[in-house]
Amino acid sequence: MPEHNVEHVGMGGTMRLGRRTSVFLTEHCRLRRLYGRDEIEERHRHRYEVNPRLVPDLSKKGLLFVGMGVDETTGTAFTKQCRTQSSAALMKMAGDHAANEDLLSKITDLCHRGGDGVTRPALRMEMCEMKDHPYFVGAQFHPEYLSHPLQPSPPFLGLLLAATGQLEIVTDALFLSYSFGNEFSYWLPDKDEGLSWLSTPLTVLD
Repeated sequence: MPEHNVEHVGMGGTMRLGRRTSVFLTEHCRLRRLYGRDEIEERHRHRYEVNPRLVPDLSKKGLLFVGMGVDETTGTAFTKQCRTQSSAALMKMAGDHAANEDLLSKITDLCHRGGDGVTRPALRMEMCEMKDHPYFVGAQFHPEYLSHPLQPSPPFLGLLLAATGQLEIVTDALFLSYSFGNEFSYWLPDKDEGLSWLSTPLTVLD
């Protein structure tokens, strides 16, 4: 492809590839409740992304960036084992929900602390949601890479639940979490038997 011509364009080998860790900035968002965890790992394959300098203004207008990651290398899996002290501090700050309950202030502070990936760890905007919208979400990663018809990725599951009017039921009234091996476990309150496990929640709740 023309954009991979390093001599003329200089874009060869600059894609952000592989599994990366993302941290939710708040517990009060749809994707966090759908994933059921504070940190997630998803696969990436992209070159372009949101400029952190624009994020505070976008968030003030209602496009809330609810998940982020950090990178100091390109083209390799980025996990806890290869974080430096600086990037680890950013991730800890992002995941500390008690320290700063004001999401807008937290977003602004994180974007100010992030760098260019060379002198300071680069901040990556991973997930966003439109405030007060039934289901307007975005992700920098590719959720389809880890999705399966019987084990849908949370963003896709959320879309189906929102379209069928079941999203609030699942995220508020039901207990939703990941079990080992990236499989979903759904627990439906039962008046007689306590909690009952559902292997096909969309069919049961339909």
